[in-house]
Amino acid sequence: MGGELARLAGDGAITAGATQELNNFLPVLAPNAHVVAIRHTAELVRHGIPREEALARTAAVERITEDGTAPDVRLAALDAYRIEYLLAPSGLGWPAELAEAHPGRLEPAAEQRTLTLYRILPGGD
Repeated sequence: MGGELARLAGDGAITAGATQELNNFLPVLAPNAHVVAIRHTAELVRHGIPREEALARTAAVERITEDGTAPDVRLAALDAYRIEYLLAPSGLGWPAELAEAHPGRLEPAAEQRTLTLYRILPGGD
């Protein structure tokens, strides 16, 4: 899946993991993909991101990855950071819920064993 994600990410598509664990692993899978946040706020600050921006990014990733987040809230976080790809464990329920709540915004781009890569499509809903 890393090779496919790296190919699709091209010169730096913004990417997120559907779980915190996958999100933190993305830089290993596709070093050319940009991530909103990984690990903890302090890690972002060490990499030169101002603290307030680091806090906002970390909060956005939490809204995307936490169980029970409403589809509208997840989509708002994905859109706020212009996330283009989402890597999820196959069978994770919330990507299907988001696709049902917002038809035409999420489509499978690749699937391998236990992972599904979704493309987040722009929308005006």
